[in-house]
This record gives sequence, C-alpha cells and structure tokens, in this order.
Amino acid sequence: MGLCTSKTHPKDTPTAAPPTKSNSKPKRWLQTEFASIPIQTLLLSEDDDRHKRLKAWCRSHPSSADLKLLEMLELGEAIFKRGNLYLQGKRMGDDEDLSRDRLATNAKPIIERFLTPGGAKAVHFVDADTVRKVREGGTLGTDGEGADLSDPKVFDGVVEELLRVFGESVAK
Repeated sequence: MGLCTSKTHPKDTPTAAPPTKSNSKPKRWLQTEFASIPIQTLLLSEDDDRHKRLKAWCRSHPSSADLKLLEMLELGEAIFKRGNLYLQGKRMGDDEDLSRDRLATNAKPIIERFLTPGGAKAVHFVDADTVRKVREGGTLGTDGEGADLSDPKVFDGVVEELLRVFGESVAK
C-alpha cells in the first residue's frame, strides 16, 4: 500500500547542487557570446549592456586579477570615452583649441590611473620594446611622456597593445 521498502528514501539521495556563482566554472572565452565579436568592438564601443556582461565574465575568470582583465577593459572604456567627447565637441561646433584642451585634460587621468606604475588600476602590460615602438610612432608611451596629450591619436599605440594583450589573455 505505497510503503517504501528500500532502506533510503529517494529524497535522501544526494544530488548535484545547482550551479551558483561559487561552484560553477566560468565559461571559457570560446564558449561565450564575446568570442565572435572583434576585441576592438568589445573594448572600444558604447554597448553598456555588453560591457556589463563582459565585466561579469572578467570577474569570474580564475586569472582575472593576474591578467588585469577588468583594468584592461576599463582602460579601453576610458580611451573610448575621451575620443567620443572630442568628436561630440567637434559636432557641437567647439573650436579646435577648446577640443584639444579637453583632450589633454581627459588624457591625464587615464595616464595616472592606468599607465603609471602604482596607479589605481595600472595595467603594466607594455614592455620597454613596445614603449619604444609607440614613441617612435609619435604616440604615447606607458609613462605618459614624449607626446602631445591634446593629439586625438595620442593613445593609438596603447590601444593597439591593449587589444593584442587582452585578446591573448582571454584566449588562455
């Protein structure tokens, strides 16, 4: 009459715990929605929803702190916003002097925060050889010296290296 004759009740058998943030493994890069999107589009665009999801993935990556994934993502955002402010100002009719002053003003916090050893979110991904190449190309080295901060392209060399290093880091 419906009596359970086994020694263990079905509800007593252990089952796998549902995945949570603490016990689930993060998806590898190739398994994410981001793998099919060019790194440049991921790091240098205005898609806030995608950036939130990418930041969450970076936080879940087991080597995120060592690789400085979040810092690299935030550096890309800061450089993109700086360029975007410049373009918006030009569209609104700002004169060249005001636009270049704004570029120089917005470059300094990026250098202090991301590209200076000991900075709040220093990435330290550019080696001495890259710094030399960046400077020879007329763009900014990682120490923030040797370039005109009001130049719209001052971070081009840094961005190039950022895209390369971020792409290599997430592929691991």
